[in-house]
Amino acid sequence: MKIGVLALQGDFALHAQALVRAGAEAVEVRKPAELDAVGGLIIPGGESTTLLHLMR
Repeated sequence: MKIGVLALQGDFALHAQALVRAGAEAVEVRKPAELDAVGGLIIPGGESTTLLHLMR
């Protein structure tokens, strides 16, 4: 299964590595169009105001 990791801020690489260790395929997601290719999305923790600005 392909799982996306929102790669805008936070330690997204660590989350992607954990997914791979669990047997999933990790995909770094930076653009809305990339969401079509994944079956789920992990949003790493971070400062929420900054994250909202980056997502817009």
